[in-house]
Amino acid sequence: MVYVGTLGKVVAVHTQNAESGSIVVVSQSSEFDRHTIHLWFLDEHTVRIRVVFACDRPQPPDESSYILLRTCWDDQHDDLLSSERTRQRTIIPDVVHDDRYVHFRTPAVTLRLCRENTCFRLSENATKRVLYEDLADRPYEQDHMGRRFHRTVIDMDEHFYGLGETTGPLNKANRKFRLSPHDAIGHDPVHGDPLYKHIPFMVRLRRSGGVVGMFYHNTFEGEFQTGCEISGYWPRYAHYMTEGGDIDVFMIAGPRMKDVIRRYCTLTGTSAMLPRNALGYIGSSMYYPELKSKCDEGITSFVRYAIEKKELHMTNFHLSSGYTSTADNKRCVFHWNQNRFPSPSEFFASLRDSYGVVVSPNVKPGILLVHPDRERFDPTDFVTHVSGTRPYVDTWWGGKGTFVDFTNPHARQVWATLLKERLLDLGVVSIWNDNNEYECVRDRRSLCHGDGSTMTMAQAKPIHANLMAWTAVNAIKDVHPSVRPYVISRSGFAGIQRYAQTWAGDNHTSWATLKYNVALILGIGLCGVANHGCDIGGFHGPRPSAELLVRWVQAGVFQPRFSIHSSNNDNTVTEPWMYGEPYTTHIRQAIQLRELLMPMWYSLMYNAHCHGDPIVRPLVYEFTDDARCWDIGDEVMLGESVLVASVLEQGSTQRAVYLPSRDTTWYEWRSRTPHAGAQTLDVAVDLSSIPMFIRGGSVVPTSVPTHMSAAHPFPVATRLVIAPDSDCEFVLYQDDGVRTLAATASLRTHVRVTAGARVEIDLTRTSTEGVADDLEHTMPGLLRQVSTSDVLFQMDVISPQRGAFWCTVERTCDDGTGVQSPATAMRQFLIAEELEAPSVGTLPSEGWMYMATENTVRVQLMEREGQSHRTVTHTKVVMSFDDFNLIGM
Repeated sequence: MVYVGTLGKVVAVHTQNAESGSIVVVSQSSEFDRHTIHLWFLDEHTVRIRVVFACDRPQPPDESSYILLRTCWDDQHDDLLSSERTRQRTIIPDVVHDDRYVHFRTPAVTLRLCRENTCFRLSENATKRVLYEDLADRPYEQDHMGRRFHRTVIDMDEHFYGLGETTGPLNKANRKFRLSPHDAIGHDPVHGDPLYKHIPFMVRLRRSGGVVGMFYHNTFEGEFQTGCEISGYWPRYAHYMTEGGDIDVFMIAGPRMKDVIRRYCTLTGTSAMLPRNALGYIGSSMYYPELKSKCDEGITSFVRYAIEKKELHMTNFHLSSGYTSTADNKRCVFHWNQNRFPSPSEFFASLRDSYGVVVSPNVKPGILLVHPDRERFDPTDFVTHVSGTRPYVDTWWGGKGTFVDFTNPHARQVWATLLKERLLDLGVVSIWNDNNEYECVRDRRSLCHGDGSTMTMAQAKPIHANLMAWTAVNAIKDVHPSVRPYVISRSGFAGIQRYAQTWAGDNHTSWATLKYNVALILGIGLCGVANHGCDIGGFHGPRPSAELLVRWVQAGVFQPRFSIHSSNNDNTVTEPWMYGEPYTTHIRQAIQLRELLMPMWYSLMYNAHCHGDPIVRPLVYEFTDDARCWDIGDEVMLGESVLVASVLEQGSTQRAVYLPSRDTTWYEWRSRTPHAGAQTLDVAVDLSSIPMFIRGGSVVPTSVPTHMSAAHPFPVATRLVIAPDSDCEFVLYQDDGVRTLAATASLRTHVRVTAGARVEIDLTRTSTEGVADDLEHTMPGLLRQVSTSDVLFQMDVISPQRGAFWCTVERTCDDGTGVQSPATAMRQFLIAEELEAPSVGTLPSEGWMYMATENTVRVQLMEREGQSHRTVTHTKVVMSFDDFNLIGM
């Protein structure tokens, strides 16, 4: 008999379990019903609360997680995830009892347990702010259908962020969201639900400024309700509901939103460090692979025309599933249509070696009953019918099919073998996982292997996408051990970011989609998924108008994944040049702007990999203290330095832009004109406009424009734009962009700026050698970027009020030789053409000059990379803005 009801009074609190490190709370709701709550304090900011209904055993429950990377307990999948998972010990909180409460106190937070009704409340010790509080009398409840609920009190004007991949505004308050991945083609961008992913994590921000993250470690389908459900008998509340499993929630305290996201990523993983081409312009369309014949020639012509004729550099092409079509137009994964692609290996090599374009073939986890390679799988490699006697069969693309069970190690092995034979051995280094929501397995009682512990599909459904990506990553490593894996996935559970770049599926072509896709990307970035994007121009529906396409590209170049992809229903293909001039020029300029910012994009991807910070961030992430930022979902921060307010409304001639923080000055991107913070500007715009502002007290790395071309999109010369309003820093990361982090040569430049009348800029450059391999011979197209041992380095120091008085440079090398050069005065140039960087292959001069048209002092250096295994060099530039009276000198 299923227990129905809520938890009652606390009847016992057991000290930490010696084996698991948990504290056990026993709650009794009736004479016969007892329930167990296990508490783990992972660190002083993070506590796990796991509620087990109708169970009074003090022993910890079994652990079986494909997701968690930081644990304090034994887990069934420890061996499977041994290269990723870290085992630690719990911390021991101070425990204080009184008649009403039990207080569990760490140095940072206090978790209070009410004895009367088993309600928890979490608060910060330093500020006494309440971060989260259970709903009295109804905190943890199980209904007659076996669904479990966790209800929490909503503070007045409380804001909710994240909740995975969701539609509508950035603030998710007063909504209800279903956690059930679907193939949501053409979804409504404002109200559509559910979408493609299942990520049960949210960030809550109270009016007091208190921030808390809540990660529900549960893979069953469920829902979030954030205030739209109201009852006159209780205060306003939110709830999480799951259709199975325990209420298993990790509470993560701040105090900053950045702290919450970083700690969450220690649990589920940071975003993968992908190859640099994953950040370039990705060409794609369902149209080209669906031509009756010679699709390879059509795609090659498209790529050649984009690069050679339109100067639009493309780094990737996502190959849709038309290449797998049989004679009767059935999609049979890993099957090559020889009429469309007579020589796949030559096709891949041609695009890679002639144009530097990496092809990512589309694969899908459903196997049609008529698939010619079906015998490669054992019957048990598929999701199994509830009877346990045969594969489960249901609707798939093109007919009835079965579905690969990625929780089965043998199924993963067969899938990896087919990836190798049909794709990777042909020269493929990137895999595109599609249609992996497993929505078509409608009977959730069907069975999965569970790596030896049988699971129902109800529990395993969202895990398959993660394991499918994990399998592809490992297959690429096996075949191409020097190459950094690049996997793309449409679906996924929490943790998908550590294996794949993701995108929001089949969006609809409309102005509303353009606008609300910005908030979608910002929201999922707060869930640890830093490398995400939406199809530019819209995938589903009619072709975009000329104006909509231009605005979509201008906004899209500020998405981590930038792909123009379409399946238009009016027999057209969305192409950058489809409307001619002046639209193609505006699109080209936007794509070139992305390439100009590639040093920043790449460094931010590295930072996301190391720490978990989003690459593009909502204003509230950087300016939580400014309440006017809390609801802004149509402006983005690229890192912490650049604010972008893309034009998202049809026919706009003005764009209202909010500049946060009264303590911050903002500088227009091109003119460097300063504006005070904490105000809304009405910026005049035309079709070429992308309003952008540089944050005072920040560093923005860019390429040097004269060292860029469509043939060589990756920078060989770097310019640091510096707004020295206050001390600031940035870590610029550079490597070959192709090899694994363990194999690539790298250069890490830590930029530290000290503000004042004399601005000091310290560059600490740490270089490492790479590991020898044969990529230059086997896949030369992957290494198309120009390399040089002498690195041109420019610094644009913003100074609207005055030019510099003098500049000096000092260098030290820590390579064991102790070489040091004293501070020397740098040459001042008076003519811009003499200082401007020359073309690739010629050496510029060192020196500085005030560029009045840009309100900046430009400093130009030549920085030589170290030649030893590990070299550290220091360069210090001092720039004087001291008062100087020329007449009275």
